[in-house]
Amino acid sequence: MGGQKAFTLIELMVVVVVIGMIGMIAYPSVMRVLRGMEDD
Repeated sequence: MGGQKAFTLIELMVVVVVIGMIGMIAYPSVMRVLRGMEDD
């Protein structure tokens, strides 16, 4: 169980990278929806 901390750190880094990628992909769509709501 000694290596669990290192695995958790790697896991955290992977999660941050994945969230960042999802954010980059979703950001333009979200802005388009918000802009459409403003025009209405």
